Amino acid sequence: MAARPIVVDCDPGKDDAVAILLALASPELEIVRVTTVGGNVGLDRTTGNALAILELGGRPDVPVHAGCARPLLRDLVKAEQTHGVTGIDGADLPRPARGPAVRHGALALIDAMMQATRPVTIAALAPLTNLAVALAIEPALATRVAEIVVMGGGFASGNKTAEAEFNVFVDPHAAAMVLRSGAPITLIPLDVTLQVWPVESWLQRMAAIGTAPARATVGMWRSTPDALHDPCVMAWMLRPELFQASRARVSVVTEEGPSIGRTLRHDDGRPNVTLVTGVDAPAVLDLIAERVARLG
Repeated sequence: MAARPIVVDCDPGKDDAVAILLALASPELEIVRVTTVGGNVGLDRTTGNALAILELGGRPDVPVHAGCARPLLRDLVKAEQTHGVTGIDGADLPRPARGPAVRHGALALIDAMMQATRPVTIAALAPLTNLAVALAIEPALATRVAEIVVMGGGFASGNKTAEAEFNVFVDPHAAAMVLRSGAPITLIPLDVTLQVWPVESWLQRMAAIGTAPARATVGMWRSTPDALHDPCVMAWMLRPELFQASRARVSVVTEEGPSIGRTLRHDDGRPNVTLVTGVDAPAVLDLIAERVARLG
């Protein structure tokens, strides 16, 4: 079976880094390009980190396109307290031998969808600014994309504010635009990803693998522990049977105030997403370890 072509829209970020490594280690997926956005750290760092991660994973040929440096209508809020000043503190990554491609990330997303000979999936691991801009320029993208798999939102609680998950909080207006676009969207919220926590036994297993990608993964999580949020996007594409999901309508609070960036679920018979609601977390951890071990 031919590999599923994907574009990774990201803001590396350590969980973005592991998500990219998981995709590179999986023959079922083919990363055709990477687009970056300001998010966990600034755009210069997210772009450099993406280049370094592809180098680490043995795919320096995959083009990286720098996109939007800031949200549509707000100042950029970063997450250096979680990812470190570099975004990937604790990882010993190679120095990239190349720079980013010239084409802007939003335009590169349009190119990937509109020029593809078969539908391409977008793995959306970051604030959705690039994707919102791409949809504004070319609304037909919504009908050409195979699927947009988003790590974003949260319903029980947030991780940036009491109510908002980071990716949606950073650019709630972009998230609202994407959710209203009519594109086929799968949303994997914080409620699910927080269950995929790298426990000590898993870190020891990764350390025992001994390869540079495995060592980098351990180093990042020893530096600043967190859940493996973004790898859940790749795991969904690889092993959807490890998750539970249902159809629902999800909206985003965009009004300034304490609730900005909050995601709301509406079970009103007008769904706009496939909402992932559960996960076999040990199986996802096993999948990540087994696949990353394949990388030299």
